[in-house]
Amino acid sequence: MHLGATFVRPCEEIEEKLTGHVLIDECVVVQRDDKLVGLVYTSDDTLQRHGMLRQDFNDSLERYRRHVNKMLPPFYHLSRLEPRDEEFEKTPKRNIKRFLYT
Repeated sequence: MHLGATFVRPCEEIEEKLTGHVLIDECVVVQRDDKLVGLVYTSDDTLQRHGMLRQDFNDSLERYRRHVNKMLPPFYHLSRLEPRDEEFEKTPKRNIKRFLYT
């Protein structure tokens, strides 16, 4: 993936950090307009288990994005996190079909 003049392959590292959050079940990092965007999914069960409403979770994403960015080099920084209401589509082996989200 090219971001400006820098070639980066940050997706796995960033996704590891994102899914380290107890409320994020799945995520995919994509490039949009030379920026990295994290698509995140959290199930209702996960929210319920932690006593959180979906709107509160969505509101907390910007704070978590800033937290994750502090742990990453500047060229890996996420420009935003976008919540998804549905799980990501998966292969029979349960891997996310990343090509559907670029």
